[in-house]
Amino acid sequence: MHDPLEQMAEVTRVRFEREYARIAALVEEEVTLRKQLAQIKAQIGAGHVTLQGPDMTIQAMSAGLLWQSWSTRHRARLEQELAGVLARKAVVLAEVRIAFGRKDAVDRMQTQEARDRAAARTKAQFNRLMGL
Repeated sequence: MHDPLEQMAEVTRVRFEREYARIAALVEEEVTLRKQLAQIKAQIGAGHVTLQGPDMTIQAMSAGLLWQSWSTRHRARLEQELAGVLARKAVVLAEVRIAFGRKDAVDRMQTQEARDRAAARTKAQFNRLMGL
């Protein structure tokens, strides 16, 4: 692999794959956090229905308040984590776009170079056949 364009293509491909892996990990983390948030929201909703019954005792109310306090803190923590992941994802996504653009440009250069070589071969064959 002594061709500089081939070397450049390999480097841009590797950089793009590295950036893509970073974004994939962040998307996976985002999906996990969103699932956890949906789950806690569903549990909070179910908890409110249970606690609104007419035969609530002081114990049930106390447990309900503890649950509500914990679930609110847990939900806030998950939302903060999600915000952090989304912020990192935005930064990495910009880097992925740059890496993809570079990779795409080099791929196009390789395609054009291959076309140019093929045209040069065709022209050389034509000139040989014509005795030029």
